[in-house]
Amino acid sequence: MAEAFVNLKTMFIIIIRTWINAKQRVWKDGKSRREWQKYLGTLNRIIDAVEGKHLAPSYAVLFELGGVASYLSIAREIRLVEKINSMLPSVMSRR
Repeated sequence: MAEAFVNLKTMFIIIIRTWINAKQRVWKDGKSRREWQKYLGTLNRIIDAVEGKHLAPSYAVLFELGGVASYLSIAREIRLVEKINSMLPSVMSRR
């Protein structure tokens, strides 16, 4: 039987900060083993998420922006489709 737990952990460095982890434990070979663990965040962030106050990121890194468009542009420039079609038999001759 699997049970789910929520752990409260406190970190004492300069500021006291409490965060919450959810984890599920299962019995394997007569011992309790952690099956998964998920960091849920601090209590304030969880309350904000429940209340619908989603925090916007301060910055975003965009990947692959224009990558597909640049490949398509290069393919058109070197006439890649026409070259491939010239090497393959036409559709009409395959029938």
